[in-house]
Amino acid sequence: MNMPVEPLRAGDPTRIGPYRLLGRIGCGGQGCVYLGKAPGGREVAVKALHVGGADDGAARRRFARGLRAARAVPAEHTAVVYEADLDGDLPYMVIEYIDGPSLQQAVEGRGPIAGTPLRRLATQMATAMVAIHEAGVVHRDLKPANVLLGPDGARVVDFGIAQAAEATALQSSVVMGTFAYMAPEQFGGEPAGPAADVFAWAATVVFAATGRPPYGEGGNVAAVIHRIIHDQPDLGALAGPLRSIVLRCLAKRPAERPTAWWVLQAMLARGAVPAAAPPAAGKGGTGGDVGAAGVPPLRVTVGRAVHVLDGTRPYTVGGHGCTIEVARLSGELLYLRYRGAWMVRVRIPDADIRVEGGRRHRDTFTLAEPGARGTISAYVGEYRVTCKLDLETC
Repeated sequence: MNMPVEPLRAGDPTRIGPYRLLGRIGCGGQGCVYLGKAPGGREVAVKALHVGGADDGAARRRFARGLRAARAVPAEHTAVVYEADLDGDLPYMVIEYIDGPSLQQAVEGRGPIAGTPLRRLATQMATAMVAIHEAGVVHRDLKPANVLLGPDGARVVDFGIAQAAEATALQSSVVMGTFAYMAPEQFGGEPAGPAADVFAWAATVVFAATGRPPYGEGGNVAAVIHRIIHDQPDLGALAGPLRSIVLRCLAKRPAERPTAWWVLQAMLARGAVPAAAPPAAGKGGTGGDVGAAGVPPLRVTVGRAVHVLDGTRPYTVGGHGCTIEVARLSGELLYLRYRGAWMVRVRIPDADIRVEGGRRHRDTFTLAEPGARGTISAYVGEYRVTCKLDLETC
């Protein structure tokens, strides 16, 4: 199934910069994406603001912000940005043309996805979500229409324009599809952080598995929002570990949802993944054998407290044995496998994390050897909090 392309309509440009436009891929509230041809003959996607938006300074700034976000995310998870012109009469960016349908088009045309293809899709989307968050970006508009099914797998696209379009739609009560994938906090005026992407990931997985979002999309905007905020999700026939993962990601409160890293590790686990809340620190088990998820248990010593991690859930740590200069902070340890290496990642809300000896990620221990030892420093404003950690596989 190829990417559907419509003929150009009256009023559409036939050329933008040096690119000849061949058809229309899709339009949102603020801009359109066209299939174009570069001077050398390569097919590309050309994303441009609507003519009216070109005279709107705020629209131009949002467009530029979306461009920066798209460039920050590793190319293997999204569409490559080839070039852009933000200063001309019609701002545009030229990106990789992915010849494949969106998830929305694929499910509407061929029906829901199940079994291994569904798990593969969910894992690819989770991997992209991790890459997006690692780049310091929150997508805020993850939905089936923004997941492209290319020849080499799923890509997450559209950073910026769709967000502005949906903000307008929320005021006008016109567009329905997007609201079904928005997290409850987005309707209460709260900032949409990474947890909103996790919620949207889960809602998108439900659509892929059932052909509809977990809270439906019928009725008016107010009805959809009410169901998202107050009702329980309808997961249909979604079963097994994936159902448990999705259910946890659809928690009403952002703080109760797992991180993208946890979602990815849970998707990579071979056995059952618990849907319940994680156990209290220090009560993760005694270690010894590889757990049900195929993850070797890891013993972590924080000061005089010992924790055993099994890689399927986050663990709250901190307190005893930590040097706290301002207040007692609690953090979260995530034990996961990523790109062939076992890692322990440290998260403390509202703190900038530094891991002594950290490699690829400044807040992550990479376990290249059976054990590791180091210091975690959490910076909160001008204050520093440190914790000593010893890591040892059981």
